[in-house]
Amino acid sequence: MVAGHKDKAREDGAGTIEETRRYLDEATRLLAAAPTRQEFFFQLVERYPERINPYTTWLSALRLLRLRRAVLRVNTKTGEDR
Repeated sequence: MVAGHKDKAREDGAGTIEETRRYLDEATRLLAAAPTRQEFFFQLVERYPERINPYTTWLSALRLLRLRRAVLRVNTKTGEDR
């Protein structure tokens, strides 16, 4: 796997894939705590300050948390737990 948007100084090796997996796992864990957009953004940037584009993290916060709220609204209407 080769990253399309990345820091050109970084390798495309397996270690980079594992680092990305840890980053995504952390994002999932943070989302499970139902943070505000700002909390999600600042917590993720604090944990991974070396990520190349914090703007992408902010866009993710906007989209993921909007999606999460929409799912919760639907589940509330249908009586589902998730």
